[in-house]
Amino acid sequence: MDKLDKNISIYTFEGLTERRGQDTYNIFEVDIEGINIKAFGLYNGHGSKGKECSKYVSDAIEKLISENKNELKNLGSKGDSKEQITKIFVDGFKKIQNGMKDLENCPFELSGSTATIALIVNNKVCYIINIGDNIAIIGRKSNTKNESIQLNKIHDVTENKDELERIKNNGGEVRCNNTSIRCSNNSTFMRIYFKGDPFYPGLTISRSLGDLYSHDLISDEPEVSVYTLEKEDGFIFLGTFPFWQYMSSQEVVDFIYKKINENSELKNSIAEEVVKECRKIWSKINKKKDIKIFEEIKNDPKLDNDAKNEEIRRFINNIENFASLDPEHKKIVDIPPMDKINPDEIFHGNHNILDITCIIYFFGNN
Repeated sequence: MDKLDKNISIYTFEGLTERRGQDTYNIFEVDIEGINIKAFGLYNGHGSKGKECSKYVSDAIEKLISENKNELKNLGSKGDSKEQITKIFVDGFKKIQNGMKDLENCPFELSGSTATIALIVNNKVCYIINIGDNIAIIGRKSNTKNESIQLNKIHDVTENKDELERIKNNGGEVRCNNTSIRCSNNSTFMRIYFKGDPFYPGLTISRSLGDLYSHDLISDEPEVSVYTLEKEDGFIFLGTFPFWQYMSSQEVVDFIYKKINENSELKNSIAEEVVKECRKIWSKINKKKDIKIFEEIKNDPKLDNDAKNEEIRRFINNIENFASLDPEHKKIVDIPPMDKINPDEIFHGNHNILDITCIIYFFGNN
């Protein structure tokens, strides 16, 4: 672990929502008969037991890798072992899923977790084992130009049309989740439902571990991708889905290189820097949405002034409820009448922000 720690940076921001603190990660290293494998795992839970599920999956996958050390030692250095590693993890994920069914009181009926594992073999080949919507990228500098290379597909019915077809073929349907325009975290994500069911499973991801009630639609089979490392590659970055809502992979790579070029000592804390940057962007976007909703209420011809003031108070109190989860937030004690509100001052955007976690590993030759 000492060798690993010098080149790694990890940071988790615990979100400002009712279900926060659901991300888990693990890092470890395996040396066996001349083969060095660095393992990085990122797990994002969801549902009422999402925190417990991501921890369960994290522990189970670490055990899975440990139990398969003898098979993993045969991984080639040219990325020619994809079939072998796919079998290990497809079988292993199935075993983890079945193990969840035997747990007392079946806690993961309506909760689940993503899982993204990077295995770096002898600093030459990177295997990505993925289920869900976390993303792994390579950051590289080639001829002074920064480049980002995405290593895995995500299991999301909005972007992955193959997953959409699989869901439909298994008796599911995909619908837009339209929440009220006056909801502070307005969302138009496409969600998966059993045909004719108004509520379940209501997931945006089409593959996960857990979610036992929805197992007929939601697959537990991971996908494996292989990437042969090149000398220009500087780092691998694993980020949970909320990252990619507000920052592109190119923006992430540019931000990291800019910061470490300014101060190379930042490598160990760069994950915190990039998470804070993501949260700052998220807050700015939330603030714009909040001001827009305020103006819509204020100009609603169907409401009189008393009704407008009441709805604005409810809206601001809802925002304040989640913003109060931030220990640095200064609560608004008295909400002024509508005509006394300066939207740019009263709206801050620090609310309804999901957990954000990333792992960054810098390759030794950079």
